[in-house]
Amino acid sequence: ADAVRPAASDAGGGAPAAARTIDRDRDLSGRVVTADGAPVDGALVEIRTTDDTAYRLSAEPGSTTLGSTRTDGNGEFAIRLPQDSAVDVRIVAASFGIELLPDRRAGERIDVQLAAAARLQGRVVRGAAATPVGAAELRFVRRWPSHGSAREVYRGTTASDGSFAIPDLCAGRGAIEVRACGAAGPPVVVTLTAGAVAELEVHLDDCTRIVGTVVDAESGQPIDNAEVRGSEARPAAGDRGFEPHAEAVGRSWTALGAVRTDAAGHFEVDVPSDFRLASVHVRADGHAAATLPAAITGELRCALERGWSASGRALDSRGAPIVGATVVAAGTVTTSGVEHGDWVATTTASDGCFELRGLRSDVRHRIALRHPDRAPAVLVPERPADADHLELGDLVLPAPATLRGVATDPAGTPVGGAYLAATDALGLQRRCRTDDLGRFAFTGLPPGTTAITSGDFRVEVAIAVGATVPDVRVELPDTGVFGVVTDVQGSPILHAMVLLGAPDGTAPRQFVTAADGRFEFPNVPPGSYSIVAAPHSIHLPGGDRMVHQVRIREVQPSPVELRVVMPPAAPTCGVVLGPDGEPRSKTMVFARDDDGKLVTYDYTDADGTFVLRLQPGTTVHLAVGTEDPHRIVQRDVVAGTRDVQIRLGAGAASCPKRSR
Repeated sequence: ADAVRPAASDAGGGAPAAARTIDRDRDLSGRVVTADGAPVDGALVEIRTTDDTAYRLSAEPGSTTLGSTRTDGNGEFAIRLPQDSAVDVRIVAASFGIELLPDRRAGERIDVQLAAAARLQGRVVRGAAATPVGAAELRFVRRWPSHGSAREVYRGTTASDGSFAIPDLCAGRGAIEVRACGAAGPPVVVTLTAGAVAELEVHLDDCTRIVGTVVDAESGQPIDNAEVRGSEARPAAGDRGFEPHAEAVGRSWTALGAVRTDAAGHFEVDVPSDFRLASVHVRADGHAAATLPAAITGELRCALERGWSASGRALDSRGAPIVGATVVAAGTVTTSGVEHGDWVATTTASDGCFELRGLRSDVRHRIALRHPDRAPAVLVPERPADADHLELGDLVLPAPATLRGVATDPAGTPVGGAYLAATDALGLQRRCRTDDLGRFAFTGLPPGTTAITSGDFRVEVAIAVGATVPDVRVELPDTGVFGVVTDVQGSPILHAMVLLGAPDGTAPRQFVTAADGRFEFPNVPPGSYSIVAAPHSIHLPGGDRMVHQVRIREVQPSPVELRVVMPPAAPTCGVVLGPDGEPRSKTMVFARDDDGKLVTYDYTDADGTFVLRLQPGTTVHLAVGTEDPHRIVQRDVVAGTRDVQIRLGAGAASCPKRSR
């Protein structure tokens, strides 16, 4: 949550690790070896600020290198950090994949086993003709499904022939994401093998072009140089209060680039054709931002209201100004069942003063002030209806408090690698990973009550201004398989079917998630298990999330909560017709792989239409009905196809079940 800024003398260099006495409160230390246990001499070990912005607004990779060191002849390293700090660790050695370890803590000892570098290469094409896309932006995001972390590890562009090559990748799961003018596609999930070259062809769909005009709501005059961006709209999920990631609404990396209006206020912007709910976001200086449903036919007219502003001054408890504090006003509003967000940010000047301009009048904002050396402050201002400006006055950021503790299992054994969540007295949330001794620390806390949670566990701790609360005990549940199913933005998935596969091949255990996305399989014997999580029918309540099935292998029972992340899907649409050509409603359509295993399914609606959410780049076979759900009626349907037509009564064949 807070930036880590070690002194230059502490951040790298110094005596070799073997010649130092390791401080288990300050030194991040460990050993780097090869797959056969041989030490890696001279590997570069970098420490970086933790960067969880992979799916939030970030023009460039957000991580900053804080210091570095190299391993000695025994593969050992040690680097000093401020106590209680958390960092990402990047390890680079010739011929090996670049290893990245997120959320490591000062005082932790880590053992790293490097593997041969993997390489991802291929090309980007668009449309039915598979035309190569040159100069397309692409990035590779590495994912850790077990705890829901993601880090951007590569960013580049395609060559003129659409080709790309990403070297020195680490084995494991990641996603390649591409954006190009006039074309878009969802992230493609890839599992890389050490030392292997993965070939991938990324298909982009042609976008729909939206045309319109931006004018001033009061005068009707056109607005020149307004920013217009097309993206996916978010269905409203009930009254969730303040959206914690409102800055990502319409502005995530995978959204298309913005265009600017001309002198007549005219614009032409692209919206990906695979978005079920498309919207257009408009911003202009001196005006409040607006979000409008995308008008596919005709011209869109956007009338921007004049925004209101708020100003204030950030001070410490002694009345001194705080320079460089981040001030963010964020909130959401629901219109016609679609959630719109407003996000305005600035920083405090040398006198601690700030001003937020262009705030939307239809959104109730929460204003948060943060600084690395202070506890945050939050306020929810009440703006008079007739006021264009609101003076917030002096806002005090108190001295930061720290909370430390240890997480154990019911027997009292420390549990390392567990992610805990803390919600402070202001309602701000942060995550923390326990180190190898089960220790954790939350820093930069405001006074009041902080709640620490992990699964069903919850403990509340009262904290005074600037205090340090030690020895908080967190008892994690009995060993089992527990977790939560989310999308890449971290939003829980309702009614996901979670299957726990046993190593002995017995029938899997099942769990259907509630609105919080959580699942639990208690009292699981030791062994290596698999988890499959799949969304249910799009035509059932909570089924409108465009995510696809995901499988995690080699899951070990533990008290540590898992995070199962469902990636964006390629919607595959069609219609089921009866022998008479009439649409067939309430009919089940099954998508199966080459082995006959179920991938996903959907019920047809009143018009006989269905939507299958498939992993991009895959091919499935379709079966219909419940009498013989393995009887294939259509083969080799490519993910993303929009015009599948199934006429019942046509010839069909049973799906073969091939062994791998």
